[in-house]
Amino acid sequence: MEASSIVKQQEQRRDGSASDCVYVVVENGELYPVLYSTYEEAHAAVLEKHRELLDDELAEGEGMGGSCVHVAEDTSGQTKLYVEKEIYIIIQRYKAIMPK
Repeated sequence: MEASSIVKQQEQRRDGSASDCVYVVVENGELYPVLYSTYEEAHAAVLEKHRELLDDELAEGEGMGGSCVHVAEDTSGQTKLYVEKEIYIIIQRYKAIMPK
């Protein structure tokens, strides 16, 4: 989904209230050029971008080596991931306030 065409998506919270959220991915200080409507979409984008490196780790028998990418969304709204080779990633949730 392009940033210019964000589609509102209702996200059901644990307390039952609905909120509109967007997710951004920041990798080593650089913002991905896309906003995501779910954590799962943002997480999948990270995995896809680094698929080759992660597959190489598995093939070398290192399991996930030093990478830490299979992480559930943190309740704080900021989830930190790490891919070997000094790649630090943050998936940040923001509440989107849409004009009426």
